[in-house]
Amino acid sequence: MSKLESFVKTFKQLRYVVTALVVSITVFSLSVWLPNSAIIWSVFSNTSIAFVDKVSLLWHLYGSIVTNFHIFSASYTIIIAILFGVN
Repeated sequence: MSKLESFVKTFKQLRYVVTALVVSITVFSLSVWLPNSAIIWSVFSNTSIAFVDKVSLLWHLYGSIVTNFHIFSASYTIIIAILFGVN
């Protein structure tokens, strides 16, 4: 059985696809949020900021992939997250 056949056979099962997606999103989120950990800690420790705004900050920090990373490092970060999830 070839590697491609094994890949297709494995990812025909929904649980493996979901697991790969969850792991990929987690790795990507950590790689984007870790450089901004100081601001995340500051915002989440502040009790005067609404929870919706805190979650909104996390969502908007995904946009930092464009500003904090060069095109090659952003591409590598995304590719590594996907490969980490598939592995």
